[in-house]
This record gives sequence, C-alpha cells and structure tokens, in this order.
Amino acid sequence: MKKVFNVLIVAMLMLPVAQVNANSYEVIAATTSAGQSGDIVITGAAEIATVYICTANGSLTAGEYADIQISDDGGTTWFDMYKDGSQLRLHSTNNHESIYGRGTFRVDKEATTNAVAICVNQGTGLTGGI
Repeated sequence: MKKVFNVLIVAMLMLPVAQVNANSYEVIAATTSAGQSGDIVITGAAEIATVYICTANGSLTAGEYADIQISDDGGTTWFDMYKDGSQLRLHSTNNHESIYGRGTFRVDKEATTNAVAICVNQGTGLTGGI
C-alpha cells in the first residue's frame, strides 16, 4: 500500500531516493558533477524541510554553490529562492538551509571539487516521511 506524506521527494529519471535515516533522504548522490535533485514537494503550510550537505568527507569549497530553487508551475520553470535579500544556497560556510511552507522545490548543485551529496530532512515535527 502506498502512503501519502506531508513532504514528498520525486526522483528525477526514476532513480531511487536513498534514505539516510528515519527523517533524512539523499536527493543528490555524492558526486563532483553538476546536477539537480528531483522535486521536493511540501504540501503542508506549516511544514519545514532542511536541505543540507550530507557527505562525511566532502564539502563545498569557496565559490561552489548548491542553490535552493522554487517552481510556481509544478516543476516546469525554476527560480532561485531569496530570504531577507540573500539567495538561499549552500556554500563553503553554510552547509544547511531551511525551507518553509507549501511549494515545489529543488536543489541545483554546481560542479564541485569534492564529491558532495545533498540531503533533505523532513523535520521531527512532521508526520509521515519523504
């Protein structure tokens, strides 16, 4: 039986999404290549998901970014997200960002020096899973 959850990850190219622990899922596997995650769909208005770097031995170096983007048309057109005038992105000194409320989101990772994986944590206050 298939469950419906508050936060869903839709894998691109039908690739499986790896579960890291009870609340976290890898949305971009560890790689030096550029790429995008599948859709991260938050259906609850009060829901929170945290996007973070989950590679034990890899990190972004100065000038490398993984941008958090939002789509207002169900995943056809993507826009970089901003909060308080600053772009929401992971970088060498910021390894996590939270996204709040309903929407369709994704992570757009640039090519990197180190093999970096990106994960999403659904938060401990949510019911269900990803």
